Amino acid sequence: MSEFTLLSEKDLNELTKLGFNRRPKFTDYAILTGCQGFKGDEPAKWLLSSEIKTNEAIVNENGLILELGSSHIYPAAVDDKGKITFAEENKPFYGIRPVTPMTEDIAQNIKIIKENKDIIKLEYGEFPQNVVSEEKKKNLDKKTEEYDFSKNVKRYKPVITYYNPANPNNFKIDRIKMPYKEYVLDDKKFVLMVTSRDFLSVNSILNDKTKVLKDQEYWIEVKSVKWTYYKKLDLMISDKVLFTGEMTLNKIKDYMYFYEDTDVYKYLNEIFAKDIIPSTPEKNLEKSLVKLSKLTEQRHMR
Repeated sequence: MSEFTLLSEKDLNELTKLGFNRRPKFTDYAILTGCQGFKGDEPAKWLLSSEIKTNEAIVNENGLILELGSSHIYPAAVDDKGKITFAEENKPFYGIRPVTPMTEDIAQNIKIIKENKDIIKLEYGEFPQNVVSEEKKKNLDKKTEEYDFSKNVKRYKPVITYYNPANPNNFKIDRIKMPYKEYVLDDKKFVLMVTSRDFLSVNSILNDKTKVLKDQEYWIEVKSVKWTYYKKLDLMISDKVLFTGEMTLNKIKDYMYFYEDTDVYKYLNEIFAKDIIPSTPEKNLEKSLVKLSKLTEQRHMR
């Protein structure tokens, strides 16, 4: 069973020696869910599971921690220049770059793109990524006018960041009430996002250089996720920031939790771990149902 997490600072320092990219690209799905923030001058950041420990912990003569004091393991952040800072509450500009060890079930479902003695470039799972072109959007709009979802339609459950226009510093981080359904068209998969005036992503810039507008529809293609596996550390890391982060931190002394207790960790393993599993293509599902029907008929004829 895979366990998705975030990089620790120790891992980050070791990876830097191996040429690890500390300035990843953000997917449009991540931007639309709010991780680049509302203000253009706010630098993009992605979270990691910090191992910074402050003082004031009470330790006995054998080195056993009796009271944590203000020593914690909590989410921190890396900005677009690679600088590590504290993650702050009500500043939901942070993206998620999932990390996992290479487990047996993952290894059975990867596609190796390139390999050398230190790393493996691979694809594993699928997830909404970038918006489609304007021409493709018009085509999808036409094809989905009478689209009929199957009973087993896949649903994505993003974390959408909203803000209060009357008080821009009062951010509300919330899951969308109706998960996004996956459309399957011409053997490709898409989700449709509709922004509101309260989306934190409004005015952010997408990868095609267009600006996010309120009350707009954005078709996002679901594509294979690219990862880099570092053999020495046994870590598989998403090449891009995939979605926005939930849990952020205000003051260290006000929070007594470990990273494994945060909403980020829970989201990664309770929702993302399921979302990333590819759905069964519609036409393959139909063929399977036909085969099952024929087998049932044959049994009755015996």
